[in-house]
Amino acid sequence: MKNYRPRVAFLVETSIKYGRDILSGINEYLSAEGNWSVYVDQSQLFDLPAEEIFADSWDGMILRNITPEIKEKLIKLKIPVIDLDDNHETDVFHRIVSDHFGIGVMGAEHLLERGFKKFGFLSFNEKWSHERCQGFTETLTQNGYKCSVFESPWRGDEVRNWTQEQNEILKWLKSLSMPVAVMACNDIRALHLINICNVHGISIPEDVCILGVDNDEIFCEISTPPLSSICPNAKAVGMRAARLLDRLMKGDKVEISTELVEPARVFSRRSTDVLAIEDEVMRAALNYISENACYGCTVSDVARELLVSRSLLERRFRKFLNTSPQTEIRKVQIKQAKKLLLETEFPLTRISQLTGFEYPEYFNVVFKRMTGTTPGGFRKSEK
Repeated sequence: MKNYRPRVAFLVETSIKYGRDILSGINEYLSAEGNWSVYVDQSQLFDLPAEEIFADSWDGMILRNITPEIKEKLIKLKIPVIDLDDNHETDVFHRIVSDHFGIGVMGAEHLLERGFKKFGFLSFNEKWSHERCQGFTETLTQNGYKCSVFESPWRGDEVRNWTQEQNEILKWLKSLSMPVAVMACNDIRALHLINICNVHGISIPEDVCILGVDNDEIFCEISTPPLSSICPNAKAVGMRAARLLDRLMKGDKVEISTELVEPARVFSRRSTDVLAIEDEVMRAALNYISENACYGCTVSDVARELLVSRSLLERRFRKFLNTSPQTEIRKVQIKQAKKLLLETEFPLTRISQLTGFEYPEYFNVVFKRMTGTTPGGFRKSEK
Protein backbone atom coordinates (compact mmCIF):
# COMPACT_ATOMS: atom_id res chain seq x y z
CA MET A 1 0.00 0.00 0.00
CA LYS A 2 1.36 3.36 -1.00
CA ASN A 3 2.03 6.02 1.61
CA TYR A 4 -0.80 8.51 1.90
CA ARG A 5 -0.04 11.95 0.48
CA PRO A 6 -1.86 14.78 2.30
CA ARG A 7 -4.10 16.88 0.06
CA VAL A 8 -3.37 20.57 0.60
CA ALA A 9 -4.89 23.68 -1.01
CA PHE A 10 -2.87 26.89 -1.43
CA LEU A 11 -5.19 29.88 -1.84
CA VAL A 12 -2.36 32.34 -2.45
CA GLU A 13 -2.36 35.03 -5.13
CA THR A 14 -0.08 34.32 -8.08
CA SER A 15 -0.55 37.73 -9.70
CA ILE A 16 2.00 39.62 -7.57
CA LYS A 17 5.53 38.88 -6.42
CA TYR A 18 4.68 38.65 -2.72
CA GLY A 19 2.34 35.74 -3.33
CA ARG A 20 4.72 34.02 -5.73
CA ASP A 21 7.53 34.33 -3.17
CA ILE A 22 5.28 32.68 -0.58
CA LEU A 23 4.73 29.78 -2.98
CA SER A 24 8.48 29.65 -3.61
CA GLY A 25 9.08 29.27 0.13
CA ILE A 26 6.45 26.54 0.37
CA ASN A 27 8.06 24.74 -2.54
CA GLU A 28 11.48 24.94 -0.92
CA TYR A 29 10.14 23.28 2.21
CA LEU A 30 8.34 20.58 0.23
CA SER A 31 11.44 19.83 -1.82
CA ALA A 32 13.25 18.85 1.36
CA GLU A 33 10.56 17.67 3.77
CA GLY A 34 7.11 17.29 2.25
CA ASN A 35 5.24 14.86 0.05
CA TRP A 36 1.89 16.53 -0.51
CA SER A 37 -0.71 16.49 -3.24
CA VAL A 38 -1.24 20.20 -3.80
CA TYR A 39 -3.79 22.47 -5.41
CA VAL A 40 -2.83 26.08 -6.21
CA ASP A 41 -5.61 28.58 -6.83
CA GLN A 42 -4.37 30.94 -9.55
CA SER A 43 -5.84 34.27 -8.55
CA GLN A 44 -5.58 37.94 -7.63
CA LEU A 45 -5.03 38.86 -3.98
CA PHE A 46 -8.64 39.74 -3.18
CA ASP A 47 -10.34 37.13 -5.37
CA LEU A 48 -12.78 34.93 -3.46
CA PRO A 49 -12.28 31.18 -3.91
CA ALA A 50 -14.90 29.16 -5.73
CA GLU A 51 -17.53 27.52 -3.51
CA GLU A 52 -16.50 24.03 -4.61
CA ILE A 53 -13.12 24.55 -2.92
CA PHE A 54 -14.83 24.28 0.46
CA ALA A 55 -16.87 21.25 -0.63
CA ASP A 56 -13.76 19.22 -1.45
CA SER A 57 -11.85 17.03 0.99
CA TRP A 58 -8.58 18.60 2.20
CA ASP A 59 -6.07 17.72 4.88
CA GLY A 60 -4.90 21.31 5.23
CA MET A 61 -5.01 24.80 3.73
CA ILE A 62 -2.79 27.86 3.45
CA LEU A 63 -4.71 31.06 2.66
CA ARG A 64 -3.92 34.74 2.05
CA ASN A 65 -7.47 36.11 2.11
CA ILE A 66 -9.67 35.14 5.07
CA THR A 67 -12.78 37.29 5.15
CA PRO A 68 -15.35 36.72 7.93
CA GLU A 69 -17.41 34.64 5.49
CA ILE A 70 -14.44 32.46 4.51
CA LYS A 71 -13.51 32.11 8.19
CA GLU A 72 -16.86 30.48 8.98
CA LYS A 73 -16.50 28.06 6.07
CA LEU A 74 -13.01 27.07 7.19
CA ILE A 75 -14.14 26.42 10.76
CA LYS A 76 -16.73 23.96 9.48
CA LEU A 77 -14.04 22.00 7.58
CA LYS A 78 -12.25 21.18 10.85
CA ILE A 79 -8.81 20.94 9.21
CA PRO A 80 -5.47 22.66 9.97
CA VAL A 81 -5.39 26.14 8.42
CA ILE A 82 -2.48 28.58 8.17
CA ASP A 83 -3.61 32.19 7.90
CA LEU A 84 -1.31 34.50 5.89
CA ASP A 85 -3.84 37.36 5.63
CA ASP A 86 -2.40 40.86 6.20
CA ASN A 87 -5.79 42.58 6.39
CA HIS A 88 -8.02 40.33 8.52
CA GLU A 89 -6.98 39.02 11.92
CA THR A 90 -8.52 35.82 13.23
CA ASP A 91 -8.12 34.18 16.62
CA VAL A 92 -8.98 30.65 15.53
CA PHE A 93 -6.18 29.90 13.06
CA HIS A 94 -2.39 29.89 13.22
CA ARG A 95 -1.25 33.15 11.59
CA ILE A 96 2.10 33.93 9.94
CA VAL A 97 2.57 37.36 8.36
CA SER A 98 5.28 39.87 7.53
CA ASP A 99 6.36 42.26 10.26
CA HIS A 100 4.91 45.33 8.56
CA PHE A 101 5.87 47.63 11.43
CA GLY A 102 9.44 46.34 11.12
CA ILE A 103 9.36 47.04 7.38
CA GLY A 104 8.55 50.67 8.16
CA VAL A 105 11.38 50.83 10.70
CA MET A 106 13.85 49.44 8.15
CA GLY A 107 12.68 52.00 5.59
CA ALA A 108 13.13 54.91 7.98
CA GLU A 109 16.62 53.77 8.98
CA HIS A 110 17.66 53.45 5.33
CA LEU A 111 16.55 56.99 4.51
CA LEU A 112 17.94 58.47 7.73
CA GLU A 113 21.36 57.07 6.80
CA ARG A 114 21.24 59.28 3.71
CA GLY A 115 21.05 62.43 5.80
CA PHE A 116 17.49 63.48 5.01
CA LYS A 117 15.60 65.76 7.37
CA LYS A 118 12.23 65.91 5.62
CA PHE A 119 10.12 62.82 5.04
CA GLY A 120 6.90 61.59 3.51
CA PHE A 121 4.99 58.32 3.42
CA LEU A 122 2.79 57.37 0.47
CA SER A 123 0.14 54.99 1.75
CA PHE A 124 -2.90 52.99 0.73
CA ASN A 125 -5.90 52.72 3.04
CA GLU A 126 -5.05 49.17 4.05
CA LYS A 127 -4.15 47.60 7.40
CA TRP A 128 -0.71 46.39 6.30
CA SER A 129 0.07 49.83 4.83
CA HIS A 130 -0.97 51.54 8.07
CA GLU A 131 1.40 49.27 10.02
CA ARG A 132 4.30 50.08 7.68
CA CYS A 133 3.51 53.77 8.00
CA GLN A 134 3.41 53.49 11.78
CA GLY A 135 6.84 51.86 11.94
CA PHE A 136 8.21 54.52 9.59
CA THR A 137 6.77 57.55 11.39
CA GLU A 138 7.53 56.30 14.91
CA THR A 139 11.18 55.68 14.00
CA LEU A 140 11.43 59.20 12.57
CA THR A 141 9.80 60.67 15.69
CA GLN A 142 12.34 58.87 17.87
CA ASN A 143 15.06 60.57 15.82
CA GLY A 144 13.46 64.02 16.10
CA TYR A 145 11.79 64.24 12.65
CA LYS A 146 8.22 64.63 11.42
CA CYS A 147 6.59 62.88 8.48
CA SER A 148 3.84 63.94 6.09
CA VAL A 149 1.49 61.12 5.06
CA PHE A 150 -0.59 60.87 1.89
CA GLU A 151 -3.21 58.13 1.83
CA SER A 152 -5.89 57.06 -0.62
CA PRO A 153 -7.94 53.90 -1.30
CA TRP A 154 -6.35 50.99 -3.16
CA ARG A 155 -9.63 49.29 -4.03
CA GLY A 156 -13.37 49.85 -3.87
CA ASP A 157 -15.82 52.44 -5.11
CA GLU A 158 -13.83 55.37 -3.68
CA VAL A 159 -10.75 54.78 -5.84
CA ARG A 160 -10.03 57.88 -7.96
CA ASN A 161 -9.13 57.65 -11.62
CA TRP A 162 -5.43 57.95 -12.42
CA THR A 163 -5.56 61.60 -13.49
CA GLN A 164 -7.26 62.64 -10.26
CA GLU A 165 -4.93 60.51 -8.15
CA GLN A 166 -1.87 61.89 -9.92
CA ASN A 167 -2.99 65.48 -9.34
CA GLU A 168 -3.59 64.86 -5.64
CA ILE A 169 -0.22 63.18 -5.13
CA LEU A 170 1.53 66.01 -7.01
CA LYS A 171 -0.24 68.60 -4.86
CA TRP A 172 0.91 66.76 -1.73
CA LEU A 173 4.47 66.42 -3.05
CA LYS A 174 4.73 70.13 -3.84
CA SER A 175 3.65 70.93 -0.28
CA LEU A 176 6.83 69.24 1.00
CA SER A 177 10.17 71.02 1.19
CA MET A 178 12.83 69.47 -1.01
CA PRO A 179 15.01 67.52 -0.78
CA VAL A 180 12.61 65.01 0.76
CA ALA A 181 12.73 61.25 1.29
CA VAL A 182 9.52 59.34 0.62
CA MET A 183 8.78 55.75 1.51
CA ALA A 184 5.93 54.17 -0.43
CA CYS A 185 3.91 51.34 1.11
CA ASN A 186 4.78 49.05 -1.83
CA ASP A 187 6.53 49.10 -5.20
CA ILE A 188 3.35 49.89 -7.13
CA ARG A 189 2.82 52.99 -5.01
CA ALA A 190 6.47 53.99 -5.47
CA LEU A 191 6.13 53.69 -9.26
CA HIS A 192 3.16 56.08 -9.09
CA LEU A 193 5.43 58.65 -7.48
CA ILE A 194 8.33 58.03 -9.86
CA ASN A 195 6.03 58.55 -12.84
CA ILE A 196 4.74 61.83 -11.42
CA CYS A 197 8.26 63.10 -10.73
CA ASN A 198 9.43 62.20 -14.23
CA VAL A 199 6.44 63.87 -15.91
CA HIS A 200 6.87 67.08 -13.93
CA GLY A 201 10.67 67.35 -14.07
CA ILE A 202 11.36 66.57 -10.40
CA SER A 203 14.81 64.98 -9.99
CA ILE A 204 15.09 61.53 -8.41
CA PRO A 205 16.84 61.02 -6.01
CA GLU A 206 18.29 64.54 -5.68
CA ASP A 207 14.95 66.30 -5.02
CA VAL A 208 12.82 63.30 -4.07
CA CYS A 209 14.42 60.11 -2.75
CA ILE A 210 12.01 57.16 -3.18
CA LEU A 211 11.90 53.76 -1.46
CA GLY A 212 9.40 50.96 -2.19
CA VAL A 213 8.54 47.59 -0.64
CA ASP A 214 8.37 44.06 -2.16
CA ASN A 215 11.53 44.22 -4.30
CA ASP A 216 9.70 43.13 -7.42
CA GLU A 217 12.77 43.07 -9.69
CA ILE A 218 10.85 43.70 -12.91
CA PHE A 219 9.11 46.79 -11.53
CA CYS A 220 12.23 48.02 -9.75
CA GLU A 221 14.56 47.71 -12.74
CA ILE A 222 12.13 48.94 -15.40
CA SER A 223 11.49 52.24 -13.60
CA THR A 224 13.54 55.36 -14.31
CA PRO A 225 15.60 55.55 -12.19
CA PRO A 226 15.70 51.97 -10.85
CA LEU A 227 13.76 51.72 -7.59
CA SER A 228 15.26 50.87 -4.21
CA SER A 229 13.00 48.48 -2.35
CA ILE A 230 12.69 46.50 0.88
CA CYS A 231 12.41 42.72 0.55
CA PRO A 232 9.75 41.69 3.13
CA ASN A 233 10.93 38.05 3.05
CA ALA A 234 7.69 36.49 1.82
CA LYS A 235 9.68 33.37 0.97
CA ALA A 236 10.34 32.85 4.69
CA VAL A 237 6.60 33.33 5.34
CA GLY A 238 5.89 30.48 2.92
CA MET A 239 8.54 28.18 4.37
CA ARG A 240 7.35 28.69 7.94
CA ALA A 241 3.71 28.23 6.90
CA ALA A 242 4.50 24.91 5.19
CA ARG A 243 6.56 23.69 8.15
CA LEU A 244 3.81 24.54 10.64
CA LEU A 245 1.06 23.01 8.51
CA ASP A 246 3.10 19.82 8.20
CA ARG A 247 3.34 19.58 11.99
CA LEU A 248 -0.38 20.21 12.45
CA MET A 249 -1.37 17.59 9.86
CA LYS A 250 0.88 15.08 11.66
CA GLY A 251 -1.04 15.73 14.87
CA ASP A 252 1.29 18.07 16.76
CA LYS A 253 -0.43 20.36 19.24
CA VAL A 254 0.68 23.95 18.68
CA GLU A 255 -0.81 26.91 20.53
CA ILE A 256 -2.58 29.34 18.19
CA SER A 257 -0.64 32.58 17.80
CA THR A 258 0.55 35.19 15.30
CA GLU A 259 4.14 34.87 14.07
CA LEU A 260 5.81 37.95 12.55
CA VAL A 261 8.50 37.43 9.91
CA GLU A 262 11.19 40.11 9.86
CA PRO A 263 12.01 41.83 6.55
CA ALA A 264 15.16 40.63 4.80
CA ARG A 265 16.95 43.81 3.73
CA VAL A 266 16.89 46.89 1.52
CA PHE A 267 17.93 46.38 -2.10
CA SER A 268 19.49 49.76 -2.81
CA ARG A 269 19.22 51.14 -6.33
CA ARG A 270 19.46 54.56 -7.93
CA SER A 271 16.24 56.02 -6.43
CA THR A 272 17.87 56.32 -2.98
CA ASP A 273 21.51 56.53 -4.08
CA VAL A 274 22.12 60.05 -2.80
CA LEU A 275 23.12 62.12 0.20
CA ALA A 276 20.62 64.80 1.18
CA ILE A 277 22.08 68.20 0.26
CA GLU A 278 19.97 71.34 0.24
CA ASP A 279 22.44 73.28 -1.95
CA GLU A 280 20.80 73.54 -5.39
CA VAL A 281 24.08 73.67 -7.31
CA MET A 282 25.27 70.46 -5.64
CA ARG A 283 21.98 68.67 -6.24
CA ALA A 284 22.06 69.63 -9.90
CA ALA A 285 25.70 68.60 -10.21
CA LEU A 286 25.09 65.19 -8.65
CA ASN A 287 22.07 64.64 -10.86
CA TYR A 288 24.04 65.54 -14.01
CA ILE A 289 26.95 63.30 -13.02
CA SER A 290 24.68 60.33 -12.26
CA GLU A 291 23.09 60.62 -15.70
CA ASN A 292 26.22 61.38 -17.74
CA ALA A 293 29.29 59.91 -16.01
CA CYS A 294 29.10 56.71 -18.05
CA TYR A 295 29.00 58.75 -21.27
CA GLY A 296 32.43 60.16 -20.52
CA CYS A 297 31.48 63.54 -19.03
CA THR A 298 34.24 65.66 -17.48
CA VAL A 299 34.33 68.15 -14.64
CA SER A 300 34.35 70.92 -17.23
CA ASP A 301 31.18 69.47 -18.76
CA VAL A 302 29.46 69.59 -15.37
CA ALA A 303 30.51 73.20 -14.74
CA ARG A 304 29.42 74.23 -18.23
CA GLU A 305 26.01 72.57 -17.79
CA LEU A 306 25.43 74.34 -14.45
CA LEU A 307 26.78 77.71 -15.67
CA VAL A 308 29.30 77.92 -12.83
CA SER A 309 33.08 78.09 -12.74
CA ARG A 310 35.09 74.94 -12.25
CA SER A 311 36.71 76.40 -9.13
CA LEU A 312 33.30 77.11 -7.56
CA LEU A 313 32.19 73.57 -8.35
CA GLU A 314 35.34 72.17 -6.76
CA ARG A 315 34.75 74.25 -3.61
CA ARG A 316 31.15 73.10 -3.30
CA PHE A 317 32.14 69.45 -3.53
CA ARG A 318 34.83 69.93 -0.88
CA LYS A 319 32.39 71.72 1.41
CA PHE A 320 29.47 69.30 1.19
CA LEU A 321 31.05 65.94 0.37
CA ASN A 322 34.72 66.43 1.24
CA THR A 323 35.61 65.09 -2.18
CA SER A 324 36.05 66.32 -5.75
CA PRO A 325 33.73 66.30 -8.79
CA GLN A 326 36.20 64.01 -10.56
CA THR A 327 36.04 61.47 -7.73
CA GLU A 328 32.24 61.52 -7.89
CA ILE A 329 32.36 60.87 -11.64
CA ARG A 330 34.68 57.91 -11.09
CA LYS A 331 32.47 56.61 -8.28
CA VAL A 332 29.44 56.48 -10.59
CA GLN A 333 31.46 54.84 -13.37
CA ILE A 334 32.90 52.15 -11.12
CA LYS A 335 29.52 51.40 -9.56
CA GLN A 336 28.06 50.78 -13.01
CA ALA A 337 31.11 48.76 -14.00
CA LYS A 338 30.58 46.46 -10.99
CA LYS A 339 26.96 45.97 -11.99
CA LEU A 340 27.93 45.02 -15.55
CA LEU A 341 30.70 42.71 -14.37
CA LEU A 342 28.27 40.77 -12.19
CA GLU A 343 25.14 40.81 -14.35
CA THR A 344 26.57 40.35 -17.86
CA GLU A 345 29.23 38.36 -19.64
CA PHE A 346 30.47 41.40 -21.57
CA PRO A 347 34.26 41.48 -22.14
CA LEU A 348 36.21 44.10 -20.22
CA THR A 349 36.74 46.19 -23.36
CA ARG A 350 32.98 46.49 -23.80
CA ILE A 351 32.41 47.33 -20.14
CA SER A 352 35.06 50.06 -20.28
CA GLN A 353 33.22 51.58 -23.24
CA LEU A 354 29.83 51.37 -21.53
CA THR A 355 31.14 53.14 -18.45
CA GLY A 356 32.75 56.06 -20.24
CA PHE A 357 36.42 55.04 -20.44
CA GLU A 358 38.13 55.62 -23.77
CA TYR A 359 40.91 53.12 -23.13
CA PRO A 360 40.45 49.69 -21.43
CA GLU A 361 43.93 49.97 -19.89
CA TYR A 362 42.96 53.15 -18.06
CA PHE A 363 39.68 51.55 -16.96
CA ASN A 364 41.73 48.77 -15.32
CA VAL A 365 43.97 51.29 -13.56
CA VAL A 366 41.05 53.33 -12.17
CA PHE A 367 39.06 50.26 -11.15
CA LYS A 368 41.98 48.78 -9.21
CA ARG A 369 42.79 52.12 -7.58
CA MET A 370 39.21 52.51 -6.31
CA THR A 371 38.44 48.88 -5.39
CA GLY A 372 41.77 47.29 -4.64
CA THR A 373 41.35 44.64 -7.33
CA THR A 374 41.18 44.36 -11.11
CA PRO A 375 37.84 44.15 -13.00
CA GLY A 376 38.58 40.52 -13.85
CA GLY A 377 39.51 39.72 -10.27
CA PHE A 378 36.34 41.36 -8.99
CA ARG A 379 34.14 39.42 -11.40
CA LYS A 380 35.76 36.11 -10.49
CA SER A 381 35.69 36.59 -6.70
CA GLU A 382 32.14 37.98 -6.52
CA LYS A 383 30.62 35.39 -8.82
